Amino acid sequence: MDGGVFGAARGRIAADAAECVAAFEAAAGDLGRLQAEVGEIGARLAALCDFLGRQEGEADPVAGLRAEARALGSAMRGWVGRKAGAAVGPRLAEGMRAVDLIAREAQMLLAVASLTRVVASEAEDGGFEDYVRGLRDLAAAVSDKSLATRAGLGLAEAEVLRCVGVMADAVAVIDGLAARLGRAAEEVAALTAQVGQDRAALMQAAAGFPAAAGRETRGLIGCIQFSDILSQRLDHAGRILAMKGAGAAALAGAQMQAAVADGRAVLATALAGLEGLIRVGRAVLAVFDGHGGPDAARILLDRRQGELAQVEVASGAARGAAQLAATVSEAMQARLTEGLAATLALDRATHAINLSALNAAFLAARGSQSRGAMKVLSDAVRESAALCSESSAGCRRALEACVTVFDTGGSEAIRARADALQLALDGTRDGLVTARQAAQELAALQAAAAEALNRFVTAAGSGRAALIRMEAVVESLATTAAELASGSHGEISAELEAAARAIYTMEQEREVHRACLSGAVPAGVSGAIPARVEARARHADEAALAAILF
Repeated sequence: MDGGVFGAARGRIAADAAECVAAFEAAAGDLGRLQAEVGEIGARLAALCDFLGRQEGEADPVAGLRAEARALGSAMRGWVGRKAGAAVGPRLAEGMRAVDLIAREAQMLLAVASLTRVVASEAEDGGFEDYVRGLRDLAAAVSDKSLATRAGLGLAEAEVLRCVGVMADAVAVIDGLAARLGRAAEEVAALTAQVGQDRAALMQAAAGFPAAAGRETRGLIGCIQFSDILSQRLDHAGRILAMKGAGAAALAGAQMQAAVADGRAVLATALAGLEGLIRVGRAVLAVFDGHGGPDAARILLDRRQGELAQVEVASGAARGAAQLAATVSEAMQARLTEGLAATLALDRATHAINLSALNAAFLAARGSQSRGAMKVLSDAVRESAALCSESSAGCRRALEACVTVFDTGGSEAIRARADALQLALDGTRDGLVTARQAAQELAALQAAAAEALNRFVTAAGSGRAALIRMEAVVESLATTAAELASGSHGEISAELEAAARAIYTMEQEREVHRACLSGAVPAGVSGAIPARVEARARHADEAALAAILF
């Protein structure tokens, strides 16, 4: 009874299940590679922070900022080790359980279809055209449901594309932040190049991840639509089976109760998957907020702004002192130059006085005709002139040495020190501006992540509402199944009773036919096989009935 179109349907269902398993395996591989690459990037970031931490011994006003960056890198590396792998395994396990449930529902659908085909065969042979038309309507409804399922998948794919767009915006923000951090210091140029290569690898891995997520989303929506179709078919089959009497109704009720149990398991798995994904998204934001978020960065910048103000005050005082020292230096140099010129003039005047005194003494001595007096006066004048010349030369040498020493360091050295301090101040201001921009971009990134989480929570709420509606349908089916199993399925109209009696008569004829074929004819029954039963046995065409069903 499972050949033909039903065999092909079973093959397609098995192929779909295999494709789902392959998609989950590919997603596991992509997530594993993504976890490894994120761990490597975390290690590189920790190495960068360690390198920056080794510079704390220098006289740098932003040493505290480097220490906090190193601590943040260590915290990020620990988070990657704890959180990246923990969010992968449970989701894949739930997905595999969902695939198993889909396979069991497919088997149940085939069993119900086989039973429906038997009833349709009997109805067609008995001339019940209403049942044949009902089966054709069922086939049309299944076709319409397939179109609706495709439309739902299109909406799901559009939602996934919007999520991918949000991820692309976040990656662009991260790229801009990494580019500014790469220009912060000339000493880490090599590490910046490696971070750029790692970012390209991460984007390549992220390009494959949304496809896997899309397959998982399609699988979930397909499961819900599949459960809806199964519920409609079970309802229709239950109405047909109600004509076969209390025994057939009890059997159908048991089968429907089993299908209801499977449907509840599928709903529980789907709800657990949605809640787990929401918990993962909230955990990511909680980790970011646990480190202070944008408020901590803003407090740090305010603290650094106060330090910058102190540095600017000290720089202004140093600049004023340098200008004052330069002014004093210029005035002192002018005074020393004037003193040197005065000393030289004094030296020349002393020589002139000495010569005049010597000449006067010589004339006086010659006039007195006393050689002894002339010699004494001449020696005194010569000694006085020598002492004066020596004193003048010593003063000149001292002044020249003072000017030389001052010019060796002097105002130029003070100006150079003031310029170096100004450059350090400008570098500190640029670093703080870059850090402020980074904090703003971090705040924007958190806002984008929060928006993506809100969209996902909204989509999950829609899915949860659909699942709750499906659960109500399943509860209704459970009630119907319980009524069928207990035999309290309401009154049957006269036409249905007549149809039931006709089916019962056909069952008796079938028993007679089987007995005749086996050679054991019941007592009171002739050996002639009814022509109607024999024609039905010879001309049963299951392919035609399958075409009517689907």
